[in-house]
Amino acid sequence: MDNHTWEILSLYTVPTKDGLANVVKKINWRFQITEDKYYGDVYGHTELPEVTSDSFVAYDDLSEEKIISWVKEHGDNDAILAEATAKLEKNKNPSIVEKNPPWTYPITTDGTEEYMVVVDNSPNDLQKIYGPLRWNSVKINEGLKLRGFSDLSVPDTMIAFRKGLIPSDEPLVLKDNVKIYKVQEQAQPTFDELTQVREDLTYDTSSGICVGTYNIVNKSLDEVKASVKVRAKEERIGLSFQTHTMSLNGTDYKVNIEEQSNIVTNNRANVMSDSDTINWKLEDSWIVATKADLMAINNFVMAKRQEIFDGEHTRSQEIDACTTADQLKTIYNSITVL
Repeated sequence: MDNHTWEILSLYTVPTKDGLANVVKKINWRFQITEDKYYGDVYGHTELPEVTSDSFVAYDDLSEEKIISWVKEHGDNDAILAEATAKLEKNKNPSIVEKNPPWTYPITTDGTEEYMVVVDNSPNDLQKIYGPLRWNSVKINEGLKLRGFSDLSVPDTMIAFRKGLIPSDEPLVLKDNVKIYKVQEQAQPTFDELTQVREDLTYDTSSGICVGTYNIVNKSLDEVKASVKVRAKEERIGLSFQTHTMSLNGTDYKVNIEEQSNIVTNNRANVMSDSDTINWKLEDSWIVATKADLMAINNFVMAKRQEIFDGEHTRSQEIDACTTADQLKTIYNSITVL
């Protein structure tokens, strides 16, 4: 089996010479000889002689085989093979070998845990300095410096891993009560966003690790009422943009009360005589409207608007009368926002 390989790395060309384009002048190459898992390789370059129009090969027509043949033709093949063979033998019989130490270091993390730098006055009196974050010596040291602890640092990440300095069940003490704890955060609990609020994490170090817990706190009754009233307002606004059915001259029409401004219809009607007619469009229908028709549309819009406002007003009174969060939740769930 042939264990000699050539690899062409790059070509140096002269853009134009004697009417010829992209004339190859130098070839960078790699030669390798292999035996089992060992190898010896040589990097070099070959200068080519002046080319003639008879021997010239267009750049786009060149092949790997052609370039390698030029390297062999114009290079010292015996010297290249000898150098590669010598390197192969050296790799097979090295004078010095790197080996791992005959002991192992404890692994205290799988790389996914997070840590926090704190001033630990007591298990329930913590001043967070930096974190939580995955162990990264550079970031931890930058965080310490930015927060006024430039005299403190942690060792390089790999050294910390090897020497078991990554906090596990006990903190890494940097100085007095400045410590780095492994963080264990509680999964974010579900809660009722209408009646409750989730406060920021609080931490406790009494177990040797920094345990973060979320506290769920009930909102005051007034806070819940305010939220339900916002919902009632959204319902009223939604209804204002909906179409409603109006009977006009014995025919039912769809009317958008936001589009059919009572100010516009009233003003237009006021400049018409009883016998005048105009083209007027409702939601999806054109009509020939009289002054009486516009006044009827105006009255319908005013009445529907008032009905919607009265509905929100009734909601507001019901909300104010509530004495428990459950009563407010019932009203909230009955509101439909369109």
